[in-house]
Amino acid sequence: MEHRDGSYMLAMELTVSVSLYDDAPDESQRERRMEAQMSVHGTVSITDMVEASVDEIESNLKLNAISMFYSFIKAQIESQTSMSPMKRFTIPAINPQKLCEAVEED
Repeated sequence: MEHRDGSYMLAMELTVSVSLYDDAPDESQRERRMEAQMSVHGTVSITDMVEASVDEIESNLKLNAISMFYSFIKAQIESQTSMSPMKRFTIPAINPQKLCEAVEED
């Protein structure tokens, strides 16, 4: 996180990869039918006038960035896959807090 010109700024990149497999009864026989991957890089910021600790600010900026970037990626994947013969591919919603916790555990 960077502090400059009266703002805290956090640059971040989020990459989402999704695959769609056929529904063969035997999992080892399933074939990939569709795959999509998208990355978004951006910066989120907040004024330094907010009354919160630097750790709280960084945590909230990270959660907000994940929420915004994932929503954008989700919409783009749905839009792009809707043009395929297989129709629109919808990816599930996520909980940014749980995603951060899982990443920190790794």
